Amino acid sequence: TIYKRKDGLWCGQISLGYDPKTGKIIRKTFYGKKSKVVQNKMNEAKAKYMIGNLRENTRITLDEWLKTWLEIYKKPNLKVNTYSSYSNLIESKIAQSIGYIKLKNLRSTHIINLLNELTEQGYTRTVSYVKTLLHGALKQAVRESLIDKNPVEYIEVPKKSKKNDRFKVDRLDVLDKEQQQLFVNALKNEYYETFFLTLLYTGMRKSEALGLKWSNIDFDNRAINVEDTVVFTDEGMVEQLNDTKTESSKRTIPILDKLIFYLKKHKLSQAELKLKVGQVYVDERYVFASYTGKPYHDRNIRRALNRITRNAGLGHFTPHTLRHTFGTRLMESGVQPTVIRDLLGHSDIRTTLQIYTHTTEDSKEKAIEIMAKSLQI
Repeated sequence: TIYKRKDGLWCGQISLGYDPKTGKIIRKTFYGKKSKVVQNKMNEAKAKYMIGNLRENTRITLDEWLKTWLEIYKKPNLKVNTYSSYSNLIESKIAQSIGYIKLKNLRSTHIINLLNELTEQGYTRTVSYVKTLLHGALKQAVRESLIDKNPVEYIEVPKKSKKNDRFKVDRLDVLDKEQQQLFVNALKNEYYETFFLTLLYTGMRKSEALGLKWSNIDFDNRAINVEDTVVFTDEGMVEQLNDTKTESSKRTIPILDKLIFYLKKHKLSQAELKLKVGQVYVDERYVFASYTGKPYHDRNIRRALNRITRNAGLGHFTPHTLRHTFGTRLMESGVQPTVIRDLLGHSDIRTTLQIYTHTTEDSKEKAIEIMAKSLQI
């Protein structure tokens, strides 16, 4: 725990096991002018203590090390949702397969087999995440002298085989124009209609849309100010005030007249809901709130999207697909990559270019038409 003393100094205390002679808990106290300084000191002390124990324990497994690495080295610098993603990745994709292996016995072949297995199952994007996570964790293990070398160092991500083409049909990264229209049509009169349309017509991240409050929407100037986020972890909802993914994620997005119409309609429906449920509704001014006044739950959003896309005959996709679709429509319309970067809140233009320089059939045909006109053929 960390608290501020009356003299303005921050104080924090941690327990570091038991004294072998007295059997009493060993406690260490740290002080600093800022809470973050104290937190860093506590993390460093915990890391030294745990690493000391791990060096003595030659039976430590990969699973135990990954959880230690995540908790001590990564958690202090990660956003809540990123930490949750890392934790889920370890639990669902690594621990069940090779987590039992002792760290000192881990070999490249174990990791290659895991990556190949995930590729065969169609987790083509997840494979890269798993490799990156393992590389970082085992690199730290080398630094701490827990292992001699990093078994991930020279491993290449396996290429997607033709067997996995079936997954391509089921999982959509971007909607083409026809699919987009099918989706919009399927949304009519749906409970989450305005929420999904907001993602589709602004390119906002799901967490950013959930963090929206009515004060963030400027109807007069037709703009949305992105400032806060709401994410869901195993522990429940976490509101991150003034805390978007990166500094550049804080941005103003112009909005279409069509979306303004839906947002105003949604605001009216929300007012009617508040009158209907009475005191059950605790008004925190969230734009996308359930009957309790709290933001839509992540689980319910996923269920609704799966049902809507299934009924529309579309392949499976996530809310993030709508963000990619927005970026793709901008690129197809000839919008400059720097403008797309700013609208999407990317911190680096390279991210924008890597994601949106793919071509669509429409853009290829348009390119040929432009060439034909220039050559007068």
